[in-house]
Amino acid sequence: APSKKTPTDCHPLNRTQTDDTKRTSGGTLPSPVGRRISDHLLHGILDNVVDGVITIDEQGMVQSFNASSEEMFGYQSEDVIGNNVAMLMEHDHASQHDGYLNNYLKTGIGKILGVGSREVMGKRKNGSLFPIDLAVSEMQLQDRHLFIGTIRDITRRKEKERVYSDKAILLETALENMGHGFCISDADLTLQSFNQKYIDLYKFPPDFIQTGTDLETVVRHHGENGLLGDDPEQIEATVQERLKSVRMDLVKNVENSLPDGTHYIYSRTPMPGGGFIATFTDITERKQAEQKAAESAALSRAAIGNMAQAFCIFDGNGYLINHNEQFTKLFDLPPDLLVSVITFEDIGRFRAERGDYGEGDVDTLTKEAMTRFANPNMRTREHTQLNGVVYVHHREPMPGGGWVQTYTDITERKKIEQALQESEERFRSAFQNSSVGMMVRNPDDRTIITNDAMYKITGYSHDEMETLNL
Repeated sequence: APSKKTPTDCHPLNRTQTDDTKRTSGGTLPSPVGRRISDHLLHGILDNVVDGVITIDEQGMVQSFNASSEEMFGYQSEDVIGNNVAMLMEHDHASQHDGYLNNYLKTGIGKILGVGSREVMGKRKNGSLFPIDLAVSEMQLQDRHLFIGTIRDITRRKEKERVYSDKAILLETALENMGHGFCISDADLTLQSFNQKYIDLYKFPPDFIQTGTDLETVVRHHGENGLLGDDPEQIEATVQERLKSVRMDLVKNVENSLPDGTHYIYSRTPMPGGGFIATFTDITERKQAEQKAAESAALSRAAIGNMAQAFCIFDGNGYLINHNEQFTKLFDLPPDLLVSVITFEDIGRFRAERGDYGEGDVDTLTKEAMTRFANPNMRTREHTQLNGVVYVHHREPMPGGGWVQTYTDITERKKIEQALQESEERFRSAFQNSSVGMMVRNPDDRTIITNDAMYKITGYSHDEMETLNL
């Protein structure tokens, strides 16, 4: 604990009052013994108060320095008493202190005296500075002036204020840079906080939104700007309805749009004790992307639906995720089969049971179909169904697994090819079996075909006929 000083060392009254016979308005001054008891009591009180108490005279010399001051500044009282109080001040303030004191003594006008506490910087014995609250009062003893300084170390308070300030700045920065607008209203429905995105979303006039703006003013502004409908006679009713809804303290989460095409989600959460926090999330880009995606999907469906080919997509697990009507028709699949979630194996088993793969055990036929489906090297093949339909099956792998598959019906083309082949065979048969010698040559005068009768009539061999210049 700080060392206790004798009254003659620490108490200013011992330095100023020396005539025991002087009288006050109430009678004679206390006897020396009584005065020493009083001084001891006062000294004990001063050394046990939390705040530092320092007294100085007209020249700024320290007259007393209590225990809390010793702890605060790091000096013992004997190191300070009799020295200028400027030793306890930062340089700028210390260099001007005597001037302040002299000016007060001459004019009676002070900068600190009698004006309450003031925040200044104190200087410890080790030279470090620290914040203090300083309050100065004056005491006059006969013709002497004493000034009593009450000092409180506010280092912890200032640190807390700094931390709170840093947090407040961090919070304000976070709120200003958050991805959506927000506002906070108290129980009286007046705005207490908001960010710029909230102002920008509704395009409020400059300085229209302020701390303390009542919500009714804001809602009425919405009505005047066409955000509450087109009927002027209904605006007031709508304003009151909106305010009533807010007062009901209900959670709300709705999607709204503005006349300029902005889409946003309005979320309102009531706070304990009244008021609410509201957020405004701009989803315009998302809505535009959704619209484009919907349009693209519609175009894709139209394109797929109007393809001449049958089309389907199976994912990496064999689930059918898309197909067109031609796919259903080509394999004569019942509509209800494709309504629910279905796999290639389900379709294969259905076709095996129906006999599309020929006779045999259904499980075996289904496994064979699955083996073909799982074959990574199978890209294009031609297949003839039992009903005579011929198609070319082509598939391409998808990133992440699965296949995009097309089935081109070539039944008519195959019929035409068959008819042409049969016609050519009939022509060759008639050409070779004719008793008339015949020869077909191209524009370059080269022999394409010659029948047997021509060889017999001319006597030329096949090789000779090929080089014969007619």
